[in-house]
Amino acid sequence: MTDLKTLPKTRVEELIDRARVGCDASLGELLDSYRDYLYKRTHVDMQAELRVKLSESDVVQDVMLLASREFGSFRGNKEGQLRVWLLRILHGRLIDGMRRFVFSEKRRLSREVAGGNASMLAAVDPGDSPSVRFSQHEEAARLLLAISELPRELQSVIRLRYLNGLTFSQIAEQLQVPVTTCRRRWFEAIELLQEELSQAVATRIGR
Repeated sequence: MTDLKTLPKTRVEELIDRARVGCDASLGELLDSYRDYLYKRTHVDMQAELRVKLSESDVVQDVMLLASREFGSFRGNKEGQLRVWLLRILHGRLIDGMRRFVFSEKRRLSREVAGGNASMLAAVDPGDSPSVRFSQHEEAARLLLAISELPRELQSVIRLRYLNGLTFSQIAEQLQVPVTTCRRRWFEAIELLQEELSQAVATRIGR
């Protein structure tokens, strides 16, 4: 594998020019020279939560494939411009992964506080009827309202955990409290939300 650290900028720019006119071998050599760099940046930039969902090697491979497929859209001709372009692709991949992670965490929260009623924070299916979509929005709004009515110290843990996707360790650092305190507040918040939402469901059924 060609190493970017030993590949002169003039060689990188020569490969860019050749790749732009359709030389697949040059494009392969060019992108492969950035592989180690992308691994290092992925290791630094990937959030801890994503590591249980995505491997660094998978992320880098996705970036390489996308860069190869979309190279025609690269408008630069300098090594630094290519590096920025590849980082933009990498960060887009990580952001997309974090969006999916946060979405799955929201679904998990809805199951935990509503005994399996995952529609509370689920995405609305465009194929659903207007009445179903309204019901889903209504339930999501009810959950968000219940969160907003929690004591501030409990609300902070819930929002940082499920809406920002932080680990308990990161939350503890941000709030400057022990990790055990974060977990205790989280359990207390879940119990309060479950009670509040159960009452809301009972009220709706009794209408």
